[in-house]
Amino acid sequence: MAGFYISFSFMLCMTVGGQIHDIQKGPNPGLYNFLLGAVGFPLGLTVIMVAGADLFTSSCMYMMTAWIEGRVATYYVIKNWLLSWWCNLAGCLIMAQLTVWAGFFAGHKSEFPIELAMKKTGSPFGATVVKGIIANWLVNLAVWMANSARDVTGKAVGVYLPVSAFVTLGTEHCIANQYQLSLAKMLGSNMSLHTIIGSNLVPATIGNIIGGAFFVGTLYAGTYGTLYERMWLRTVQLYVWAVPRRTRERLAATQQAAYDRLLGWVDWDYLTTPPADVMAQAQAPPKSAVSSALSEAPRRLATAALAAVRQPSLTAFEKQRSKNTLGSDVV
Repeated sequence: MAGFYISFSFMLCMTVGGQIHDIQKGPNPGLYNFLLGAVGFPLGLTVIMVAGADLFTSSCMYMMTAWIEGRVATYYVIKNWLLSWWCNLAGCLIMAQLTVWAGFFAGHKSEFPIELAMKKTGSPFGATVVKGIIANWLVNLAVWMANSARDVTGKAVGVYLPVSAFVTLGTEHCIANQYQLSLAKMLGSNMSLHTIIGSNLVPATIGNIIGGAFFVGTLYAGTYGTLYERMWLRTVQLYVWAVPRRTRERLAATQQAAYDRLLGWVDWDYLTTPPADVMAQAQAPPKSAVSSALSEAPRRLATAALAAVRQPSLTAFEKQRSKNTLGSDVV
C-alpha cells in the first residue's frame, strides 16, 4: 500500500512541476525545485502516517531501533526490509501501469518523466548513495516528528517540512524512484533494466538504509534508549576479557590510591544519611557538640554539595526510565 501512496504523490508532483516548461528550463530553477517539493510529495507520507502502511524507507529506522534495543532478531530485520522493498516495488509497478493507461503523461507530457529518469540514472554511484542518505535522513525525521504529533494536523505539518526539503534538494528516494523509473520505461524511454537497477535503485537503496537506520534510528536509540548503556557494558566486558587479571588488579589498586588521595576526606556515611535525620541534627545539635559542629561545617558543606551533584532529584519520567533500564537485561 505504501507503494501506491508514494506513487500518488510523485504523480501529482510531476503533473504540477513537470508541466511548467517555462519555469523548468528558465533562468530561475529554484522556483521549479520548490514547486516539485512543495506540491505533491508530502501527500504520500502524510497518508502513510495517518492511514497506515509499511514504507521501506521508514522501516529502516523502525527496525534498526528495535534491533538495537534487543526487541527483534536480525533475521526479522532483514526479512522486513526485503518484504517491504519488494512489496513497495509491486505497488509502484501497478501504479505506473495505471498511470500509462490513464494517459496522464501521454504525448508531449511524457518528455518530463523521461528526462527526469535520465537525470536520475546519470549520476555517479557514490553521489547517488549520498543523495539517498540525505533523502531518508529527512524522510525519517518527518516520520519521527509525525509520530510525536497527537492529531492529524500535527502529523501533516511534521511531514510537510522535511519531505518538501528532500524533494526540493533533488535527493534520491528508492521507492519514489521505483515508480518514476518504471513509468519512464513504460512511456518509451530507451534505458535498460540494468541501468535502472545498477545506476539508481541499488545505490539509492543503500543510501536510504544508511540514512534511516544509522543517522536517525541509531542516533535516537542512543539518545532516548539504552544504546549507550549497552555500549558501556560491552566495553567493560571486552576490558575484562582482554586485560590479564594481575594487570587489572594493579590498575584497580592505582585507581583506589588516587581516589583515596583526592576524595578520601569525603564522609560517604554522611551522604547516605536520610535528609530528615540530617535536618534534625542540623537544627538541634547537642550543646556539648556545638564546637565540633562548627569545626566540621566546611567539610559537611562540601560533602552536601557533592551529594547534590551525585544524587540529583529525578523527575517522574527519569525515575521510570531508570527503573526500566535497571530492570532490563542490558548485559
